[in-house]
Parts: sequence; C-alpha cells; structure tokens
Amino acid sequence: MYRVLLVDDEKQALDGLKIMIDWNAYGFEICGCAKNGEAALGMIESHSPDLVVTDIKMPKLTGVELAREAYSKYKHVKFIIISGYSEFKYATEAMRYGVKYYCYKPIDLGEMGEALANIKNDIDREEFFRYMRETGLMDESAHENVDLDILSIERDCKDITKSIVMFDEDDVKQKIELLFENPDTNGFERLALLYYKLVYDITGLIREMKTEPGKFFYEAEKIYGTVRSPDALKEHIRILCLGVMDFLRRERKQNFSDCVSQAEEYIKNNFDRDVTVKELAKLLYTHPVYLGNLFSKKMGIGINEYTNKLRTKKAAELICETDLTINEIANTVGFNNYNNFFRNFEKHMGKSPVEYRRTHEVSEHN
Repeated sequence: MYRVLLVDDEKQALDGLKIMIDWNAYGFEICGCAKNGEAALGMIESHSPDLVVTDIKMPKLTGVELAREAYSKYKHVKFIIISGYSEFKYATEAMRYGVKYYCYKPIDLGEMGEALANIKNDIDREEFFRYMRETGLMDESAHENVDLDILSIERDCKDITKSIVMFDEDDVKQKIELLFENPDTNGFERLALLYYKLVYDITGLIREMKTEPGKFFYEAEKIYGTVRSPDALKEHIRILCLGVMDFLRRERKQNFSDCVSQAEEYIKNNFDRDVTVKELAKLLYTHPVYLGNLFSKKMGIGINEYTNKLRTKKAAELICETDLTINEIANTVGFNNYNNFFRNFEKHMGKSPVEYRRTHEVSEHN
C-alpha cells in the first residue's frame, strides 16, 4: 500500500475524506491527517507519504504553498489539490510544482477515483524504474530515453499475472506465445523490459500474500545481460511464470475450502460495513482475484452479492421486529444508498421494504 496524507483545516471535510473514499481499494492507506499546511509539511517529513490530498485555502500555508515547499525537498511526493471553482486560478499555479491532479468541491468520487488510479500507476512506474536502476538492470537515465510503450507493458504483465494467480497454465503459455509472435514489432528491448516488470510485479504479489519470494526471484534477476535472442527470452519468461505458479502452490499454507469458510464467517460478522475483496484477501493471505473466483465457485454467488443477501435478510428482521424507519434500517445493515437498498431488498424478498412491513403488520393483526 502507498501512503496518503490528508490535509484540511475543516474537521468535517477531513472526516469526509477519510470515510467516503475507499483508499485501500485504490492501493493507499491513510498515514496521517493535518489541520493546516504548516503541520502537513512537518508530517511529510515525519510520515513519508507518497501522496498528499490537500484543500487549497488553509491558514499558515495554503495548499499551493504546501506543494511549493514540498517540491523543493520531496519531489517524489504526489499531490491532489481540492479547490472551489473560484479558486482554480490559484490551483493552476501549483502546476509549477509538479501538481497534475485537481478535484473540485463538492468532491466527485468518480473524478477522485480516476485521479487516485492515475497516481498509483505513476508511482508504480517510478518504483519499477527505481528497482531497475538499483538492481543494475537499467542505467540511471535510461527510462527517460527509451521509447517504449510502458502502459502496454503494464497491461501485458497484469494479464499474465492474473492468469498465474488463477493457476491457468494453458492461458499463461498462450499469452507468452502471443507476445513473441512478432518479435520485430514488439522489439527485443521491450520484451526484456517486460520480463523484468513481470519479476517486479510477481515479487510484489508474493510479498502481498505474506510470503517471502526467496532465492527464486533473485535468481531471475541474475540473467540480466545473458539473454541475447527473443527465443531465449521467451524461455526465461515461460520458466518464470510456470515456476512461480509451482512456487505459489507449494507455499500456500491454507486449505482452499477453509479460506472460503473464513471469508464467509468474516462477512457474516461485518456485513454492516463496507467489506472489500481486497480487505478479505489481505486478512486471509491470498490474492483478491483468486479469492473472488474461489468464493463464487463454492458459494454460487460473488462476495458482493453474498454480502447484500445477508444485509437484506437482517433488514427484513428489523422491519418486522423494530420501529426503526426504513432509511434507518438501510444504514444499520450497511446500505449507504437507499436506492441500492430498495433494489436489493425487492430482489431478495420479492417486495419493497414498505410493502414487506405492511404485509407483516397485516398478518400480526389477523
């Protein structure tokens, strides 16, 4: 997870930022909150955030001034500046200090989500090149000069990694073959970089699952400079991917059925709040994609659908047994959106919440 620092002089706005955005889903965790720009500057030094999300108008240091001060000392730190439409002329000044992302008030969750996704990709890319330089696999200035389609490489690596996590050996082999169908188009340099991006991504994947990569990945790094042809590189990529699948099978300590049972039990105890697949996967030391597919196969429905079914069942009980309003019941069982609650209740119970309560009241009187 990358670290995010939230900055706003209004407590209500700061609380809103913490609650309304699923930071973990975008690959971030909150490392601290500051009530003004001056305090935030100190926390940048002490908490080492990767991202700062800040209001533009604050006492002591404005958001723009904070970005300027941080830029002189901590150029790697990314910024999202939150501003009102009337303040945007001030926000544009922050572009001088490397700020690329702005969100207008009131915050649009889609707009914020898009900014967070883009920033995570930016940081991922920078971390990858740092890794390449530190391991001696790339010269200091190489990535500024290499004309490669990095986004395409990231997409290819993501597709292959997903198949590895699903233990789909045939799909992995097919995707590798497709990469090397036309080596002249892809270019040897691109394919070599893709190999190291795979090593980097898979290393992160294993560590995310609380397992140390061990010698397997360090051996993978040693081939730098020894591969001279597309065929040899294809063989190394095939060995890497199939080898890590075997590695995961051997290292996985949890019984798959038990993994789903634990996920089911956790959801039952926490369905009244937003439980994400990523959160469950982290708790169970597995991968979100793998857990989601495993859960669906065993339970017959996905994790989100299962959660909504539990919420609806509890809501039906509360409708019958309490005097709480329908809106209060929706919030109690974990539905923050009334329309979403209404739609799910009608789907699972065959009636709207109001009709269900009316029917129950009639049956009690008879």
